[in-house]
Amino acid sequence: MIFFRKLVQSAFSLLQNGLQEYPGFRRVLVILAEFWMVLLSIAFAIFLLLQIDPIQNKVADSLTSYFSDKLDSEVELDYISFKFFDKLILHKFFVAGYHQDTLFYADKIALDFSLNPFTLMSRGLEVESADLSGVDLFLTRLAGEEETNIKRAFRNLGLYSDASRNKDPFRLNLNKVSLNDVFFHQFDQPAGKELMAAIPTGKIVFSRTDFQQYIELESFLLEAPKLAINNYPELLKRDSITSKAKDLQVDTGQIDFLIDDFQIRNAEFSLHNYRKEPIRL
Repeated sequence: MIFFRKLVQSAFSLLQNGLQEYPGFRRVLVILAEFWMVLLSIAFAIFLLLQIDPIQNKVADSLTSYFSDKLDSEVELDYISFKFFDKLILHKFFVAGYHQDTLFYADKIALDFSLNPFTLMSRGLEVESADLSGVDLFLTRLAGEEETNIKRAFRNLGLYSDASRNKDPFRLNLNKVSLNDVFFHQFDQPAGKELMAAIPTGKIVFSRTDFQQYIELESFLLEAPKLAINNYPELLKRDSITSKAKDLQVDTGQIDFLIDDFQIRNAEFSLHNYRKEPIRL
C-alpha cells in the first residue's frame, strides 16, 4: 500500500514539474482534454437522440431488416431501448425457423458493447456480453439435412467467414452470457435424438471461440435445470416427413468444447431409451 501511494505521489510530482518546465506539455494536455470532451458530448447527444421513440422505431426497423436479410428468414422485433451508453436492449425478438417453425425467441436481450476507442477504430462495434431472458431456442435437423438450423443461421450470419465478419457493422466477441428462464429443444430426426432443457438461471463465461471448430469456456453454470433425453430406434416422424433407417445421415461437423469449470446444481434428469425392449417383470 505504501509503495502504491509513493508511486502516485511520484507521478503527480513528475506531472507538476512537466507543466512548470515545459509549457508545450500543458498545451498538449489541454488539447487532449478538449478532444475527450468533444467525444463525450457527441456520445451524450447520440444517447439523448436514441431515447426518442421515432428514432428507436427506425433503429428497430433497421435491425429487423438487417437480421432478416442475413438469416434469410423472418425476423420480428417489438421495440428497443438503450441503457447508459453501451447497452442495447431488444424486446420480444423473434426469428423464424427454416421449416415454418420457430428458431429463436426472447422476451428480452440486453447486449453490452465495448466502448474502448482502440477497439472501435480497429474492429468496429463489438458485443462483449449478453443477458437473455424468457428464451425459447429450437435446434432442429430433419431427414435429408446435413446441418442443423443453428449452423445454417450461423453460416448465414457469416460467423464462419472472416471476410464477412470484417464487413459487418458489429462483431460478436462474447465474454459472458447470462441466462434467465430459458427453454432449449434439440430435435435431431436422422439420429433419432431429442433433448429438452428448462433452465431457470445460468451463466456462461467464454475464453475464446470461433463457433465452428472450438468453443473454450472459462466456466459453465446451470442452476436447477430440468433435462429430458429421448432416444428413438429410427427416424422420428414430423408432420408428413418419413424415411427409412438405411437413409440415415449423420451430421459430421464437430465442435471441440473445453470447459475449465463445469457446474450443474440441483438438476432433475430423465432418460427414455426407446431403442431397447422394455424389461418384463
